Amino acid sequence: MGKKNDEFDILNVGGFSNIFKGVANLLDLVSRMDREGKNEFFQTGEIGGGKKDGLKGVYGFSVKLGGNGPRVEQFGNVRDGAAGPVLDDIREPLTDVFVEDDHVLVILEMPGVQEKEIQVGLKDNILFIKTVTGIKNGRKYEKEVCLNVPVIPESLVNNYNNGILEIKLERKNEPV
Repeated sequence: MGKKNDEFDILNVGGFSNIFKGVANLLDLVSRMDREGKNEFFQTGEIGGGKKDGLKGVYGFSVKLGGNGPRVEQFGNVRDGAAGPVLDDIREPLTDVFVEDDHVLVILEMPGVQEKEIQVGLKDNILFIKTVTGIKNGRKYEKEVCLNVPVIPESLVNNYNNGILEIKLERKNEPV
């Protein structure tokens, strides 16, 4: 993960400007992935924090091809601000959502936090995940996941192990 791949070198991760230049090549990447039968691409990078604030930039994206077309998932703590890229102290975790016949499984990568620091909530079909106070190493995560199928809120079960949070929800039976 995060290894440079010359064949699909979209981002030359030397700085902020290269992140946004790489987005222009996204359509070419998806087209090549489709032609070559590849269904997933992943790239990450880091930008060291300055001496003043010590904040470290982590950014990346994942492209997945599937039945509903390409899906691009961004993650990290680099945000697009009014004056250009901004480092945020809250990271957006890499997230995968799997919709199965009887349940939905959401998997998030949240290394460096303890299970007791993770808060998970559900309102309507939006899943809210964030880390709460007490974080010793300064890693903060936050993510909202829109579930595209109706779920049973009371069925929410989560498990956190080795930096991976798994959330499982049963699907509601929809009348035909």
